[in-house]
Amino acid sequence: MGKKGFMMYIPTPEVKVDVVVYDDVFCLSSYHTLSEEYESRASVVKMGEREMKSLSVKEGDNVVVRNERGEIVVKVVDSSEDGYLIPRSPLTN
Repeated sequence: MGKKGFMMYIPTPEVKVDVVVYDDVFCLSSYHTLSEEYESRASVVKMGEREMKSLSVKEGDNVVVRNERGEIVVKVVDSSEDGYLIPRSPLTN
């Protein structure tokens, strides 16, 4: 029997992009705390307006980032930088 309502799975297109992992001072200095603030800053993907338009996403949307090691759900954050940026952390390694 198929899923209905909120449980219905809607497939989304996969888009291959190059993600740059960067060192965030807050994440590097407080990863051992695993506080809500840490999780909210470590589990994001920053992207510029052009990238958000090309993926049809907006700030605050959740997206899945996947590589050969696994996947993580991160929140989209608007950035003045072009490209796709994820802070280095145990959550994203």
